[in-house]
Amino acid sequence: SLTITTGQNVINLYYTKRKDLSYIVNYLEKGTNTEVQTPKIVDGQEYGNIIIAREEIIEIPGYDYDSIDKMALTIKDEENVINIYYRKKTTLSYKVNYLDKQTNESLKTQKLVLNQTYGTQINANNEIIEIDGYTFDSIDKQILLIEDKENEINIYYTKRNDLSYTVNYLDKDTNKVLKPAKEQGNQTYETEIDTDAEVISITGYNLDSVDKEKLIIGTGKNEINIYYAKRTDLSYRVNYLEKGTNLGLKQSKVVEGQTYGTIISGESEIIQIPGYKFDSIDKQILTIDVENNIINIYYTKRNDLKYTVNYLEKDTNEVIHTAKTTGNQEYGTEIYSRNEVIEIEGYDYDSVSTESIIIGEESNIINIYYTKRQDLSYKVNYLELGTGKVLHEAKVVENQEYGTEIYAVNEIIAIKGYDYNSVDKDSIKLVQESNIINIYYTKKKDLSYTIKYIDKESGKEIHEQTIEENVEYETVINAENKVIEIPGYAFDSVNVESITVTGENDEIIIYYTRKETSVLVHHYEYGTTNKLAEDVVIEGKVFDKYETSPANVPSKYEVYEIPANATGEMTEEQIVVTYYYIKKETKVIVHHYEEGTT
Repeated sequence: SLTITTGQNVINLYYTKRKDLSYIVNYLEKGTNTEVQTPKIVDGQEYGNIIIAREEIIEIPGYDYDSIDKMALTIKDEENVINIYYRKKTTLSYKVNYLDKQTNESLKTQKLVLNQTYGTQINANNEIIEIDGYTFDSIDKQILLIEDKENEINIYYTKRNDLSYTVNYLDKDTNKVLKPAKEQGNQTYETEIDTDAEVISITGYNLDSVDKEKLIIGTGKNEINIYYAKRTDLSYRVNYLEKGTNLGLKQSKVVEGQTYGTIISGESEIIQIPGYKFDSIDKQILTIDVENNIINIYYTKRNDLKYTVNYLEKDTNEVIHTAKTTGNQEYGTEIYSRNEVIEIEGYDYDSVSTESIIIGEESNIINIYYTKRQDLSYKVNYLELGTGKVLHEAKVVENQEYGTEIYAVNEIIAIKGYDYNSVDKDSIKLVQESNIINIYYTKKKDLSYTIKYIDKESGKEIHEQTIEENVEYETVINAENKVIEIPGYAFDSVNVESITVTGENDEIIIYYTRKETSVLVHHYEYGTTNKLAEDVVIEGKVFDKYETSPANVPSKYEVYEIPANATGEMTEEQIVVTYYYIKKETKVIVHHYEEGTT
């Protein structure tokens, strides 16, 4: 108990901290709050103890630590909880093995799949692949659950036994099939076939070689080629006979060393015999056999002689007309040259080489000479490519000689606004009429024009000029299509509606005016939006200077600080200036006097 006195009356009560408190550590999946480990409960904790949360982090299979809900926990007289969050591992992997079911031998490089998430289910059927020469048999598991350890799927295959091979019997030199190919089915993958066992005898041929010593059965084309060579010890004879009498006109020709089955063209054995002409042969084709290889070629006396008339330019002997050849002429016939003169375009007749000729077995020729005309002309047209538009008056050149070669490159001229492109012909040789060269031009595409951006009020440029290059001659440019956005400015007008590009001082001027804007000034009590004075709006245009000042607020307030943007330059967006005010500091003095005194 305490007896009240005039002195200090004090009671002291003493306490001890509780030591029967506890805390819980929850291990949760981040995002779902699913428990990934049994919570940890720690008893016997003293009130006010500080528990470092990171010291409660533990390793949990399949999960990586993510975060904690607090760095430290101070033990209180209530539920004390630390939540530690984990996320599933995404750095796991699994392997797929492709194995021979009988030998367990690996058939293909093991497949490794990275970046797998803990707990993911892998459908093993999706890992089955095609392996050359093998058929899928089975898998060791239908579903693989990704765990924090080595994850593996084994897929088993067996060799195919539905394969086949082909044996071809071929002529070595031509690859001609000598006997129907042999097809052998029901073969197992990688079986070895002895190719010598496939050799057979073929009448008229000798074995030459096989293309391989052995064949290993694969899934592709399994083929054995066995080559044979023809006999080369045969011969044939050619007889040259007069038709109707069978009189020999020339010693027979005998050709040795012939190959069995070789085809001899009867026509290739025809020869020239003086005084005779070929009539016929008893066979067009002779196929070499083992005997009786004979070709008979028949001739009759000639009545197929001919003569030729050449039409030549005098002095140069240049051919100016296709030569005339007249056949079926009889030996000794006289031909008069004057009867062979013809009209030739661009030329005048001059003379003949001889008055007449007598037909012989060869060299029956008449030469007729002409001279060129000198009264011809040519024309050059200057046109736009694609349209045929005439760009320049045509050029006509008179008094030209027939056959003169005119080169188009020498006729090219410069035309304003256009570039030379091509000609319809590199050159012409003058003929009697229609001597025309067309030279084509295209509009220049390397011209340019300038766009200027001007402040209409000041006349100053407000943006770097734009130079549009590679523009085609006579292109029409709509000026308003070239308007661009310029910060702080609004489009006003253009100096022209459009320009036609010529390459000479082509310019568009686009005028802009500054945009209307404003500055809004607030006067608030500090830390609130309570107005101490009415808002002020300062109107103006972008880039105008502005100034603001504190308002006349109640005397118990003073400006907290001058805003950084109290003065400045107006922008396209409205500027907001906020003045904050705080109450002035004051104090209260309290006096304690004995009653009736000061």
